[in-house]
Amino acid sequence: MIVYRRGRWSPVAGSFQLPASGALTTLTFRTGRPLFFGEHIERLQADARAARIRVPEASRTARTLRRGIARFGLARGVARLIVTRADGAGTGELTITLELPRPTPRRIRLLLVSHTPTCRRDRKLAAWNDARWALIRAQAAGCFDALLVDGTDVLECCRANVLVIRNDRIVTPPADGRILPGIARRFLMDAAALGVREHRVGSGGLRGADALLLINSVRGVLPVADVIDERGRTLWCDAGRSTCADAVRQAWRRIVRQSSGPHL
Repeated sequence: MIVYRRGRWSPVAGSFQLPASGALTTLTFRTGRPLFFGEHIERLQADARAARIRVPEASRTARTLRRGIARFGLARGVARLIVTRADGAGTGELTITLELPRPTPRRIRLLLVSHTPTCRRDRKLAAWNDARWALIRAQAAGCFDALLVDGTDVLECCRANVLVIRNDRIVTPPADGRILPGIARRFLMDAAALGVREHRVGSGGLRGADALLLINSVRGVLPVADVIDERGRTLWCDAGRSTCADAVRQAWRRIVRQSSGPHL
């Protein structure tokens, strides 16, 4: 991993420890071109302002990111932009991490985990990650991620939003403060041909779903193979009935090709 902090780039062994406070966003880049940079930096700035942190200008952040990618010769990877408070006056300090993309498993299995958010999750703040324990539990069970359920309401996964397809209807849980409405989610909801709508998704209704998709701007659209509970029992599995899942994946490919993110 490569880390930029306090004006310097340097390789760092091991994983990077996220700060306890601040705003962050994660994006992918290809040949020096970050996907949806404008959308990511806009959200980062808005979330930092909500935390009363002054953030560097977008152009300055873009220049810093460009130099890091070029310096270490990274053709493709994942960048995390983090803004933390550097002093009592609310001045923001920028940290950037660069790393190679991690492989996505061929079979996406989710662990259903009961979780009531302890804070509003509609801002991507370091403190929002109150569900990290659920991700750790899911990975220990051999799952890719945890599917968070508040009461009977399906919310999201720890690292992605969720699309549920049933009878050719595509819905996503509402942005009611309990989920982080991601950038990929926004683009897919704006794709008129798909007709994605917000709608409450009950955990019991998963059994009748034709397909379950994870979406985020780093990995794109990931079809879920099955969902299990903490006893290892299968709650839902993909029977291959949906044709809409292919339409969502194709729409995402078009969105990526048309991305207007700047060449850094």
